[in-house]
Amino acid sequence: MSSQVKAVSKNSNKAVVELTDSNNVDSMIRMNELVIIFFYKIGNSRLESYNEKFDEAINAVKKVYPRLKNVVIGKVNYDTQKNLVSRYVGYFYPVLLIYRNGQEVRRISEIPMDKYIFAELNDPIKPFSNIEELDNSDRTKHLIIGYFDEEDMPEYDIFRRVAHNLKDYCQFAVRYGYFFNNEKSNYKRPPNQPTIIFTPNTATQLSDHRETFKGCVKKYDELNLWAHKKCIVRELTFENYASFQNRDLEILFYNPRNTAIIKDYKNMVGEAFIKKKNKIIYFTADGLQYSGYLCQFGLKKKDLPIIKKPGSVFANTQNIYYNVGKFKAFRETCYYGKRRSVPLKEYAKSNKNKIISKS
Repeated sequence: MSSQVKAVSKNSNKAVVELTDSNNVDSMIRMNELVIIFFYKIGNSRLESYNEKFDEAINAVKKVYPRLKNVVIGKVNYDTQKNLVSRYVGYFYPVLLIYRNGQEVRRISEIPMDKYIFAELNDPIKPFSNIEELDNSDRTKHLIIGYFDEEDMPEYDIFRRVAHNLKDYCQFAVRYGYFFNNEKSNYKRPPNQPTIIFTPNTATQLSDHRETFKGCVKKYDELNLWAHKKCIVRELTFENYASFQNRDLEILFYNPRNTAIIKDYKNMVGEAFIKKKNKIIYFTADGLQYSGYLCQFGLKKKDLPIIKKPGSVFANTQNIYYNVGKFKAFRETCYYGKRRSVPLKEYAKSNKNKIISKS
């Protein structure tokens, strides 16, 4: 990494870095917590206006966050840096890329862009002093609570980084001090031993449970993988489907009498999501509630569990509950059912009284 990039990552008052092939951009993305890269053009008033909007967004951000840490803001000339353009954005313009902890989290072509940058900088962790304060939180989302001695400790910094990774999937809360509140009762927590607890949303409480992280809070990769496995997959209900109906969904339809597969599915998706830049939204769903929809593919109760992805259906296989390896093979074995006659969007609308939340 160039010295210029290092300087900017420590002091946000430095100018935006002009990135070229001489910069090790991959290393820059990997070594900094937050990296923002704008691909710009020059040549006419419309193109110049995009550049001005980006500069205005960065100036607005710096007024609110005057001392950013571990943040690099860069610009790439679309016309002179062809190699960087082909590697990162292709032919699209304008493009703002946002990377967090080495992974791409946003690819934006909308003007203005400042709201997306602010969204990445805003703290997703809600402090609380009593557990009752969380009763009004959005229980359609999972909740992860961290208990720490104080904010200024390395374990909390790791917790904060993980919270930023998963803020679109899960809620995060924190309490400082040596006591933590568990099921409305106070228990003393030993000093210097942070505790992190996962609580499932109301829709998945039948297939998931409250769990304390048993790994090492000082290890980012360990906590990040655990949190991804717990939070990436959500339960599909009529209420939350409306928020995702225009996205690419992968849905595990299971038999509610045998939910063991859900744990295997969450483990597999959690690992795959970290390793790949995957834009698919993952869900589980009660296959009996959606039996009418599945019948369009010639699938019945005996076929559960199955996985539905855009354009394809994945069928059941033996011993799937006991072997994650076979489960991965099952996920890659494509079964083409009957041509869909009614989209899931229309099926959900016409069966509103049947597809209900488990809360």
